[in-house]
Amino acid sequence: MLELRSLKKYFSVGRTLLRAVDNVSLTIGNNEILGVVGESGCGKSTLGRLALRLIEPTEGSVVFKGTDLTRLRRHELLSVRQHIQMVFQNPFASFNPKLRIIASLTEVCRYYGMDITAAHDKIRQLIADIGLSEDMLPRYPRELSGGQLQRLAIARALLSDPELIIADEPVSALDVSVQAQLLNLFALLRVSRRREGRNLSMLFISHDMSVIEYLCDRVAVMYLGKLVEVAPSTVLFRDTAHPYTKALIAAAPRLDKPRSGTTALRGEAMNPAADNATGCVFASRCSRAVIQCRTEVPTLHEFSTGHTVACHAL
Repeated sequence: MLELRSLKKYFSVGRTLLRAVDNVSLTIGNNEILGVVGESGCGKSTLGRLALRLIEPTEGSVVFKGTDLTRLRRHELLSVRQHIQMVFQNPFASFNPKLRIIASLTEVCRYYGMDITAAHDKIRQLIADIGLSEDMLPRYPRELSGGQLQRLAIARALLSDPELIIADEPVSALDVSVQAQLLNLFALLRVSRRREGRNLSMLFISHDMSVIEYLCDRVAVMYLGKLVEVAPSTVLFRDTAHPYTKALIAAAPRLDKPRSGTTALRGEAMNPAADNATGCVFASRCSRAVIQCRTEVPTLHEFSTGHTVACHAL
């Protein structure tokens, strides 16, 4: 469905370059949900925007169903975006404050040539699916809470029947019960699409390890713009390899089993804009770091079947 090839995005910071995304390669299969996880500032959101080409990559390519999006002109890209939709992290910034909710949603349907009557029927059905009432539709965004707006943003992304959804922290602003409802909705939509012979894949960006474990088929762990571990979800949480991934999982609160202790991270994170940065980006905080870690950049290598890790010690 989607392939990211050696993707890089560098931002100018004074006289140096900030490596927000640094040589990331990933694939998402048909009807697959790929989770991208990491702490704030690791480049997750930038990666999602690059996948939709909302920002231009410094290097690399984004291939959607065999088409290289980085080579398309603007008018060619518009037709592709009907099949790729994004749920943004901040719903207040993604809705036009001057338009009522019904107008914002209808605008999407009209843009993709949908009949108005059919559009309103579909909007009402999606509103019911996300657990909101129709009295939200005539309101302005300022009259709704962040959680309500985020659910409407998810409904808006589903209006064009996309084949790929890029979801940037789509449930982080919601109560736990509403989170569960929407995660189940994503899972059910994928099942129903599969029964109809259609695809619904997802790039799901989150910092919540519990959500990632519940929803995603595979997980990619990022740290300071680089991939450090990629594995099927069941494998990653059962046989965690990279020290950073172990720290993320240990820090996540769990109710189903007692916490056995946290893997505390010591030291300061490396400055991704430093010109003299060498070696592993995690070396300054890793208890297992050796001289090689500070001088040589590790590459992803196979740790087990379908499980790759970027670590000199493994």
